[in-house]
Amino acid sequence: MRNTPKLWGPVLDSCADGLGARSVHAALDRLTRRTMALIGDVPHADVSTYPLVSQLLGRLRVRGELRVPVISYLTDPAVHPMWWHPGVDVVLVPHRCMLDQTRRLAGRRGGPPTTIVETAAALPRSLTAARPPAAVSTLRRQLGVPGAVLALDTAGSVGAGPVDRTAVDLASWKAWPVVLCARNERLRRRIEALGVGRGLGWVAEVPDLLAAADIVVHNAGGLACWEALAAAPCGELSRAPGTRRGQRRRSCTPQESHRGRHRAGQPRPCSFGWTAHH
Repeated sequence: MRNTPKLWGPVLDSCADGLGARSVHAALDRLTRRTMALIGDVPHADVSTYPLVSQLLGRLRVRGELRVPVISYLTDPAVHPMWWHPGVDVVLVPHRCMLDQTRRLAGRRGGPPTTIVETAAALPRSLTAARPPAAVSTLRRQLGVPGAVLALDTAGSVGAGPVDRTAVDLASWKAWPVVLCARNERLRRRIEALGVGRGLGWVAEVPDLLAAADIVVHNAGGLACWEALAAAPCGELSRAPGTRRGQRRRSCTPQESHRGRHRAGQPRPCSFGWTAHH
């Protein structure tokens, strides 16, 4: 993903059906014994937050090797077929836009009925905690925001994709890009060399940065979507490798995506949902 990020999206799509999906399933079949060894002592339940793990645990349930309930917590707004396995007992979805997708998958794949439940996004309270205006203003000054719109651009844990081009675009729209480059030091240096905005390495203060942002641009999908919507004025999904087309199309209503806390003297935050960024 770091070296050839443009291949990540096609690889995900190929795993949805056909030869790619059959190859993945064959590989997973060979990993079930190791999965049982990793589980160790029998728990009360197994919870998965990753599609391939849901596939493995579902297989173990169907074979009778795992005798406790399996719960799959979906994180991606666009539900990839790999999330679904008929052996999973309960599927939790953090938004109603995912309910129909999951039900359609269940109808196509067949198998015993699975309980599908809409629930709240699993987010820490620090994301929604109110920040004093003075603290937000101080953080914006530390980031060098020159009275402009602060656009926080997150690039996942490896900083993959055309993130530096996104920063240039944001700057051309009179925004001040602050890019979370995670462990990608080369990307951080490229962002700093642009002369506009800031490039940050791995940071722990993401809730504070989200609270200070006017716009959040991200390509990570999954929980990053819910974090942005919970803590920041709006979330925008950038057109970056690894984001499925369906995920970019999945939109909230303006009322759902516009959760801004307008600050005096700042432009009002936009109210679009998750859209493709060019």
